[in-house]
Amino acid sequence: VSEKPAETASATIIREEPGLFIVSFWREEHLFGWAFGSFVVLSLLAAFVIANVISLSKHASNLQHSESSILDEQAVDNEISSESLASRDILWQRIVPNWDCFTEDIVSEMQSELREIQQKAYVRLVQKGHNQIAQENIRANVFCPYYSGVAAYSGNVCELRIVEALTVNMNGHSDRHIRFRPNQGVCGSVFVVQEPTFASAIIDEEGKSSWGDEYELTSEHNELVHSDLRWIVSFPLKIKDYDGNERTGAVLNIDGLNMSVPDDDLDDLVKTLFMYVADYADKMNNLKMVRVTIGLEELQS
Repeated sequence: VSEKPAETASATIIREEPGLFIVSFWREEHLFGWAFGSFVVLSLLAAFVIANVISLSKHASNLQHSESSILDEQAVDNEISSESLASRDILWQRIVPNWDCFTEDIVSEMQSELREIQQKAYVRLVQKGHNQIAQENIRANVFCPYYSGVAAYSGNVCELRIVEALTVNMNGHSDRHIRFRPNQGVCGSVFVVQEPTFASAIIDEEGKSSWGDEYELTSEHNELVHSDLRWIVSFPLKIKDYDGNERTGAVLNIDGLNMSVPDDDLDDLVKTLFMYVADYADKMNNLKMVRVTIGLEELQS
């Protein structure tokens, strides 16, 4: 620090830091010296404030850009856009419930609502004049696609299996653990066609039941299907996809034992239960899902 004559202003630097000077001024004889020193201090402080504001602005901009990039990457990781699906040559895709992740409370609620639909089916059949039918002979179940190694090794897209907890009046029945591939059985057909339908068993002279060849049942299926099964109504449970379209993610079935029901009454039963099944599907849309896709990949030679 240079020393000045007594009649001029002098300054002593107390501490020096990058971009910051703290200066002590004192007045000796002239007011001019004090004013000049104040001007210098204010100028330095103003310069310091401006420099820090610019630095903070740049930092905020960089941080915002960084966060935006991270969010963009997360968006790509967490969802499949229509453009990316198109670029992957997707041939088939479905969003389906991930039943393995559901809590007991969720499954219990879904089971309770399934029982309500079964009860409505019974009431409607009685209203149509089927007074001899027993409520315990009206069954209900939900089939969900499973993507196990067995299905993949057999060349099937998936296997449709009954969700263990989602059954009504099926305890101890042989067909509780039956499985279908897509387009097999009434259940598999509804999974592919994505429209509700019904079917009746073919009863021979000896009272034995069978099902049409169009359902492509195997000898194993014929052994597992309940021998007293007479009819079935089947509904697709549709899940909303990213594009807003609905695709079948599970199948709900109501069927009857021992007593046959005319086709007109089965058709009426489909119409009666339709809105209740739709509500059931809407609630299912709030559950955890997984996406399954099948596509083509071009290999490099």
